[in-house]
Amino acid sequence: MKVLLVLLSVCLPFYLFSDDTQSIPLRLYGALDTTSLRSLFTPSLYLSGSVGVSYGELGFSIPVTYIADGTGGYEQLIDMGVHLEIFPFSSGLFYSVSLIEMVVFVGPYTPSSRVNSINEMTLGYEITLPGGLSVVPRIRARDLSGSFTDELEYIRGFIPGFNRFDAAIEIRYAAASFDIDSERKEEE
Repeated sequence: MKVLLVLLSVCLPFYLFSDDTQSIPLRLYGALDTTSLRSLFTPSLYLSGSVGVSYGELGFSIPVTYIADGTGGYEQLIDMGVHLEIFPFSSGLFYSVSLIEMVVFVGPYTPSSRVNSINEMTLGYEITLPGGLSVVPRIRARDLSGSFTDELEYIRGFIPGFNRFDAAIEIRYAAASFDIDSERKEEE
C-alpha cells in the first residue's frame, strides 16, 4: 500500500501537468447503486451512493453504504472510504482499490468495537450514456488479502448481509465536467 501511494505521489504531477495535446475532461460525479434494491427482498435496509472525480485514467471516489439490520439485532453501520479508480484503457474497464476503508457502527445498538478497518477492491465497466449519465456494472470484493479476516467476521456477526463479495449496478451522473487542457491553452 505504501509503495502504491509513493508511486502515485511521484507520477501524478507528471501526468497532470504533461504537455499532451489530447483534451482530457475533469469530471465530478454523484452516483447511486442498486445495492439499495436488496432492501425489497430482505428484512434489512441498504442505502448506497458515492461521489467522485476523474481525470483521464485516474479517479477518486468516496463511496458510502448504510445498512440497518432487520434480522433481529437492529444494528446499523456506515461503510465509507476513499478509493483510487484506475482506467487502464482511458474509459470502460476500471478497477479501484480502497486507500482507506472504515466500517462504523451507529445507532442505539452498537457493539464494543464500533470502528473497524477493512480493504476493498472493485472491478467494473463504465458505459457512458448521453446527458452526463453512465451505467457501471461492478463486482466488489472485501478483504481479498485476508488481512482483516477477524474484522470482517466480527462485522458479519452483527450484520449478516455484509458480504465479502457483492455485485451491483451503479448509476452515475456527471454533475460537472471541465476541459482543463483547453483552459490551459487559452491562458497561453
